[in-house]
Amino acid sequence: MRFRSTLIAAMLALGLGAFLYFYEIRGGKRREEAEEFAKKLFHFEEADVQKITLVRNDTTRIVLEKGKDGLWHIAEPIETDADQDAVGRLMDTMKDASCERVVADSASDLGKFGLEHPKVKVALTLKDTTTDTLCVGDFSPTGSYVFAMWAGKPQVFLSKRYVRTRLDQGPFDLRERRVLPFPKEEAKKIVLKYDGKKFVLTGSGDEWEIEEPGKFRADASTVRSFLSRLRTERARKFVVEHPSEEDLRKYGIDEPSLEVTVWLGEEKAQKTLRVGKLEDWRYYAKDMSREPIFMVDSSFVAYLRKDLMDLRDKHVVRFDRDKVDRIELAYGDSVVVCEKDTSSGDWYLKEPKEGKMKSWRANRLLSDIKFLRAREFLGKHEDLRPYGLDSPRIVARLLHGKELLAELKIGKYKGDKVYVLGQEVCLADSSIVGDLSPSLDELLEEGK
Repeated sequence: MRFRSTLIAAMLALGLGAFLYFYEIRGGKRREEAEEFAKKLFHFEEADVQKITLVRNDTTRIVLEKGKDGLWHIAEPIETDADQDAVGRLMDTMKDASCERVVADSASDLGKFGLEHPKVKVALTLKDTTTDTLCVGDFSPTGSYVFAMWAGKPQVFLSKRYVRTRLDQGPFDLRERRVLPFPKEEAKKIVLKYDGKKFVLTGSGDEWEIEEPGKFRADASTVRSFLSRLRTERARKFVVEHPSEEDLRKYGIDEPSLEVTVWLGEEKAQKTLRVGKLEDWRYYAKDMSREPIFMVDSSFVAYLRKDLMDLRDKHVVRFDRDKVDRIELAYGDSVVVCEKDTSSGDWYLKEPKEGKMKSWRANRLLSDIKFLRAREFLGKHEDLRPYGLDSPRIVARLLHGKELLAELKIGKYKGDKVYVLGQEVCLADSSIVGDLSPSLDELLEEGK
């Protein structure tokens, strides 16, 4: 009898546990999700949205329409491309917007909620229907919420503050403001012209070459940054939507102070930005594939004015440091030879005495050479005597076995710089002299 009672009690406990799990835990989570879903003001899939209509202060009407290519454009009050990210943020705001609390089932005085003339009204046109229009009014006294209602319905409710701040967007906020939008990865050629100068670069990704005014390796990092700034910079003001020939002359677009063209993809489609006259610290400019004339900051134009030194790769020597297994240094009366044990990765001093090296010091030598940058290029010269490079104060040679990977020579000082010879004669920071003339104590591990 006692066993039967215990069994019944256990079964009841199991049943209660199952009830609690399915009803309170799993069921509770589902009920919470259902309640959150019911609070949402809009229910839609972004792919179904065809049009967004915004009205600000009952005066400015903005209509955004999706094109056949899936991209958004502004249809009213002007016809122009839309900022795709800005439109995406609008839809995210509407999907997140919720009714937090009803404050009046039927308000006779909408003015005290700022809803007689709403700050913002918004509606969506979907593939097969149009949503009700959401009207957004004043902020609540605490400032954390905003009063809202559906057009044609009496109920006033609270939604979160961000619903108004994120929906209250004007044509300038929603239009495409990038001065020269293009896919950076498709750039194959750049032509930059200003003040009678012309620079032509070709390449892609991390490999760029200067073709004009001479043939040089380009600084890939500088080119990437240049392209990134060019494609992301935004107009500060739109001046003329549909300029005439007279407008082009008036703002200096017909005879630009600076012009940059980017060739894209295998078809070499061109995107050109022209910069015109300066006025009040801003320049007039135009993307020649689009109509409007706009203004850009003078700091952006100053950034675009790259010279040859900016664009050139400034490595004095180039080599694959992972291949280096022998370093030879000659300075003063000293000759230092270091070799790498490729099996362990350890470095050993071979001359002028033998011993295990501080591995970090060997790697530092390689880094000092690899990251040495030219401050000024002086070209290739047969007569090296004026630079002290006929009898250099330091010679560094990097080898892989017997294969010479790179050679660096250091000559005379010139102020706080020093003449160096890698691929050509350059001026570099004089600190390289101390970096490449270490004492044996600096190189060897203690007691080795």
